[in-house]
Amino acid sequence: MLSIASYRGPGMAGGVSTALGTLWKTVGERAQNWYYICSKSESIKCASKQAENASRSSLELILNPQLIQAHYHYCNDFIWPVMHDLPQHASYRRQDRERYAHFNRQFARVIESKRRGSDNICFIQDYQLALASRHFAGPKQIFWHIPWPAEVLPEHVEPVREIAEGLLACEAIGFHTAEYADNFARFVRDHLSEVSVVTFRRDRENRLRAVTASGAPSGERRSAGRLRVLVRNGLTQKLSRVFVAPLGLDIDYWQQLSRASSSFDRQLYEMGLGDGYVLSVDRADYTKGVFERIKAIDVFFCKYPHWAGLTRFVQICGRTREGLSAFDQYWSKCRGLAESVNRRHGTDNWDPIVWIDTPMSPELLSGCYRNARVMMVNPVRDGLNLTAKEFFVCQNDDPGTLLLSPGAGAWHEVGDQAVYADPHNSLQMAEAIEESLRMPLQERQQRAGAVLRTLSDNTLADWCQFFAGHTTSQYSEKRYAQYLSRADSSGAGSIVMAAGSRRR
Repeated sequence: MLSIASYRGPGMAGGVSTALGTLWKTVGERAQNWYYICSKSESIKCASKQAENASRSSLELILNPQLIQAHYHYCNDFIWPVMHDLPQHASYRRQDRERYAHFNRQFARVIESKRRGSDNICFIQDYQLALASRHFAGPKQIFWHIPWPAEVLPEHVEPVREIAEGLLACEAIGFHTAEYADNFARFVRDHLSEVSVVTFRRDRENRLRAVTASGAPSGERRSAGRLRVLVRNGLTQKLSRVFVAPLGLDIDYWQQLSRASSSFDRQLYEMGLGDGYVLSVDRADYTKGVFERIKAIDVFFCKYPHWAGLTRFVQICGRTREGLSAFDQYWSKCRGLAESVNRRHGTDNWDPIVWIDTPMSPELLSGCYRNARVMMVNPVRDGLNLTAKEFFVCQNDDPGTLLLSPGAGAWHEVGDQAVYADPHNSLQMAEAIEESLRMPLQERQQRAGAVLRTLSDNTLADWCQFFAGHTTSQYSEKRYAQYLSRADSSGAGSIVMAAGSRRR
């Protein structure tokens, strides 16, 4: 049996919510309950597999509005910027942290009250529920959808250590990239003295080999379920397995949408989304590099004025986290700069930037991807960014070009077929836009084909199958114990060992 615990419930928009819904279906008859927050009633709800939809779920626990608000602030004012290596945006309040912990205890209380049997695995989604796993029994998995930071300021170590301890209460911990998994292992090794950490990779002969800690690889391209780190808690003797499990894409779904989107061509043209434009799909979030992108657009038209009237930049970008000052101010700053760029470079019948801030259906979005000449994905720091993948699978025989920042987790999968974008260098990005617009058809086709082959190696179905329990048991506890015994006897304290990777 498997249950899901997430902040957002069934049927919500977004790539992660879609993935959870697919996981729910993948588990089939073994699915039990889905626990989530119902924002309308400010309560924790539980949707049972028998109910099949949120409307028939039962109310479990009404939460104090002040508790929900403090939890929301702690997640977005502190955890979000710290995990994205942007501590300058972080605002820490101890009271919010205490209420965040209480919120997680309340969530765990509902889960514990509904659990049936010790073999019922609970899959926990993301940072809003990082501490819940410490407060209910039974096997648990967690998928950490955002990055784990490379550096943590001394004043932030204590609350981040609390979060790490919450993750380590789970038997399986998933990250998008090897970098995030390694950052987590390094933090645990440096700040949790009671644990032993072992990191894995395979050598060229596919055999397990021990190497020095400095030899740990980073940025490896991995598909769902590659064991990266093993952690043993010396106090509880609990083993936690850390996996690299980048979220896959439902390729068939997006390709079918793209083919069907031709019926929306007239509507797309009326919206200025016919063809030949540069596309970005984001939220107005300082991690996404929206402001940096608009600065690069300004530089682009200054350096390449002959493109004026020939192309435009379509920003599908809505507000996010309204009511939080950092995000409200960022939205205003980005919109103000975009209006300035339009005044500086626009004409009576052409604007360089078309900003769409209303929600767009998947059908229309697939058409936007299909018609775009260039897709810009240039976050400062991002968990994965599924839009980079969605763009490629919606292309036709005359594919566009992806301009991608290494700050996106997707870089580790498709970066070698994208044009490099440095979000901190406006001139470099402007030149990269020019390179992307001028790329020959044959090269664009070669890049798109290579990406599709890569994405086919790690689909959404693969990701779901892994967390549904089909691969997490492939490494025996006896083998783990042997590895840890070697680590303890070596005197090294932390050994980086060769890898647990298995090709299908």
